[in-house]
Amino acid sequence: MKRVLLFALLTCFLSNAALAGNGNGAPKGAHYNLNIIGVENPKNSTMTNSNRHTIFMPLQADKSSGRYSKKNISDVGSDGELTYAQTMIAKNKIWLLLGDSFQVCDGNGFDEAYGCADSQFNERWVTIAYDADGNEIPVDERKIGAVFQLPCNTNLNGQYWDSDGDGTIEDNGDDAALDEIVRCGYYVDEYGNEVGDGSLIDVEDTASYEVWARALGKPGGSAVTTTCATVHGELQCSLENAVFARTNERKPFTEVTDQLTSMVIGYCQGVVVTIETDGGVDVTDYDICAVADLGSDADNYTNQDLADVTWSRISLFAGNTEDWFWNYDNDGLRLLQLRFYEL
Repeated sequence: MKRVLLFALLTCFLSNAALAGNGNGAPKGAHYNLNIIGVENPKNSTMTNSNRHTIFMPLQADKSSGRYSKKNISDVGSDGELTYAQTMIAKNKIWLLLGDSFQVCDGNGFDEAYGCADSQFNERWVTIAYDADGNEIPVDERKIGAVFQLPCNTNLNGQYWDSDGDGTIEDNGDDAALDEIVRCGYYVDEYGNEVGDGSLIDVEDTASYEVWARALGKPGGSAVTTTCATVHGELQCSLENAVFARTNERKPFTEVTDQLTSMVIGYCQGVVVTIETDGGVDVTDYDICAVADLGSDADNYTNQDLADVTWSRISLFAGNTEDWFWNYDNDGLRLLQLRFYEL
């Protein structure tokens, strides 16, 4: 009886210890470790085709180009009024490359970007970016930054997204529900819907994993990481991001799986509206959500009539997307530690 009781107590202790992780907030178990190091002086050496687990990025992000992502619908008010969000794009990026394992292809975030050996990495960046007013800025240039290879993640939250921006995704009413999830191997259509048969990506290039992160180094720095890509020819950045701040108090790891391995976009749906004109009734299919886009015909409609938004989570490397990257907006953070745990 004593042995049975002792065994039960020991089992309970070990189970609780496992749930507690390592005491730093991260799960226990094997993982891939990636350190993103912020430095003041650019690196000049080649950092390709190695087994390194480090990426060097500017200590202060260069955002002087004035480029932004496309305006993304971030909220619909009770009166149907739309709120938009844009991400200012940093010059030095961490480009993401599809592969069957985690690997730093190019650890130097200051010079031209290079893919892993034998990989299909497009060295040119061709997209449509925007300015702060929403005007198009065509881009066709050599990619600058680091390159990190990773599998498409099958472990994504398909129910909610971090609409309140607190860094966690919850189902307690604080975060908005998703309407669609575009999984690995599928295409995303122009309205954010999943289409196709799922055969776009080989099974070997997918995995189920979690991503955990914490800020280290000298106190005082912070960084915002946003997942971006060219979607249907336009530069889009996720409505979710991961914010890391190094304070005097050492913070534990936090989970950032969805923020770093998918993007959330608010898609305006095509709606059919009836416009009365002097010559009769004109029925037109408008791809709009805002009354202002109707121009002189806006007087006959309200935002409630037109604000039809689909919130979609799009997995890495989905069809009709290309040139994925982490927009690493660094403001003095010297070390960001990422851990990738395969499930």
